Amino acid sequence: MFIQWKESFATGIAEFDDHHRKLIDLLNSSYFMIIEGNSQEELQQLLDGLLDYTRYHFEAEEAMMRAKDYRKLDEHMIEHINFTHGILSFARQARAGQQFLPIEIFDFVRNWFVMHVVTSDAEMSRAVRFR
Repeated sequence: MFIQWKESFATGIAEFDDHHRKLIDLLNSSYFMIIEGNSQEELQQLLDGLLDYTRYHFEAEEAMMRAKDYRKLDEHMIEHINFTHGILSFARQARAGQQFLPIEIFDFVRNWFVMHVVTSDAEMSRAVRFR
């Protein structure tokens, strides 16, 4: 398993914990698909799916933070933008036919996901859950 759900990832906000679990499932499925035989087409589908899902999740999270008047909304959004730009960079490379190891994508995503969820999302959830 590429990433396994841990209770330390739980924010206490069921909707977003479900989103995070779905993201982990998507990453794990994609990881195994890629290591079994990675084609440019599969890689592009992975990147497109990852972008679509994260946009959906980020929009939902940001809407909730706005509604709760979260004081660190701008900082949190910058983290979301940085992640999106990182994935877009990989997508541009793939479209241009540049070769890179899919593990680079997975390392980027895993590192970002773990750090973001256990730090920024945890802080955000503590601030907004009881408002």
